[in-house]
Amino acid sequence: MKAVIVVALLSVLVFPFSVSAANQSSTETSVKVFLDGKQLSFDSPPMIVNGSTLVPMRAIFGALGAEVTWNNKTQSVSAKREGLDISLRIGEKKAVKNGIAIPLATPSVIIRNSTYVPLRFVSEALGALVGWNKGSSSISISSAPYRKVVVDRTVDGDTIELNDGEKVRLIGVNTPESVQSGPIEFYGVEASNYTKAQLTGKTVYITSENKDTYGRTLGYVFLTDGTFYNALLASEGYATVMTIEPNTKWSPYFEYVQSQAKKKSVGIWNNKKEQASADMQKYFIEKSKEFGFKEGEFSSGQFITRDFVARMIVTSMFPKTKYVFAANTLIDVSQQDWFQYYVGVLLQEGVIKISDLNSGMFEPDRPITYGEYKKMISNALFGTENTDLKLADFNLLQENISDSQLMTMGEALIATEKASNVFVPLSKYFASLKEAAANSKALEALTQKINDVDINSKVSSLKKEFNKLNFESIQQKSSDIFQDFLELLKKGSWKDIITISKIKALISDIESDLVDASEHLKEAKAASNLN
Repeated sequence: MKAVIVVALLSVLVFPFSVSAANQSSTETSVKVFLDGKQLSFDSPPMIVNGSTLVPMRAIFGALGAEVTWNNKTQSVSAKREGLDISLRIGEKKAVKNGIAIPLATPSVIIRNSTYVPLRFVSEALGALVGWNKGSSSISISSAPYRKVVVDRTVDGDTIELNDGEKVRLIGVNTPESVQSGPIEFYGVEASNYTKAQLTGKTVYITSENKDTYGRTLGYVFLTDGTFYNALLASEGYATVMTIEPNTKWSPYFEYVQSQAKKKSVGIWNNKKEQASADMQKYFIEKSKEFGFKEGEFSSGQFITRDFVARMIVTSMFPKTKYVFAANTLIDVSQQDWFQYYVGVLLQEGVIKISDLNSGMFEPDRPITYGEYKKMISNALFGTENTDLKLADFNLLQENISDSQLMTMGEALIATEKASNVFVPLSKYFASLKEAAANSKALEALTQKINDVDINSKVSSLKKEFNKLNFESIQQKSSDIFQDFLELLKKGSWKDIITISKIKALISDIESDLVDASEHLKEAKAASNLN
């Protein structure tokens, strides 16, 4: 009995990692492994142990052309391939490659009679590019030769330029357009910004296939930690799979990560972000036609250009200008002449200003930011009016949105529709204020004819209340002035009586103008509600 106990204790002390593996926090997952585009199958699947991804050594190394042998006596495993001799002992946090020690992040273990090693060890031991894709819980292994390069800039979400001027088009995936040579597509700018953040100025590895008709290198891009960037774009919903012969070896993997992105509704697959309700979509389509959009030209989630925003504003607020947008199809004029005429209309109606043209703000084919939209719609609504009113007073735009954020067609359409509803009553508000200002100027001139310092002072004070639209104070001050006028009449002439009568009529008109202005302003603030 003692002998059995001693043997059992020795087995625990000598081979602790083969026995205790079952006690570790391990998770058997549906991790899929793709080697050079082909999915590998395993008797023992990859596992997550204590947060680390472990893979079966024999299956992976064997697929990469190495001969793997097990030494039961020393509890060690070795792998040999031309020019490579690798060995490791179970439970140790190191391996030996051609006589040089390689540290392991996690010790190798035996689980279900199979030797498991950290995922990163595959790359360090065999020189392959090994990456973990979190979004799809998958592993990519590329055994192709690669070169180390530095990315200078991002051309688009799927195209980069290296620091030597070489342009690289990522194979197998396609991000939405975000450059100005064509329409800005839904999620194009997000994809471009993502690639900028991930790759610009960074060192990456590239495996090249060939060149396209534009002279760009067609390649697969990997981050320095082995992450397969082409696949990352698809798994995060920034790109869709695009298979073009003969560069198709990784297509099965791209299709798989894309299917996982669809299931999770991420990025371009997030219909909630691009799709509104059926009623709202119908509204978008109907209103887009009113603003001069052609069939298929409008997509609510697509970013909108400055030209389209200007078109929306002038046709909604200044209906007489609609003929301008038909001019280039109804009459025989050059595109340049038509565009100059079109810009002239925008300048005339105050939608843009000369300073905008000089500063380059009105570049028609560039997507518009919220800040630029605010400036354009403010020009149209307020013009040259001296007013303290702001766009925020009319609830035209969502709050807490950065001025640098790009605006979508749907957002611009709704904001412009609101602004159009606000425009007429707001114009009446400004007209009433101008009437009040004109009458106020006439009132001041009349009071100068009455040589009474106290009355002149009170009329000047009354004018200040007009500017504040303080109606209760206006009524009180008007009453005080009339009492003063009555006192004057007792000792004045018939000439003074006529002047005072005119003053009384002017004050009454001013009060009426200001009441109208107040009502028009209330109407303008309520008009932005589209419900």
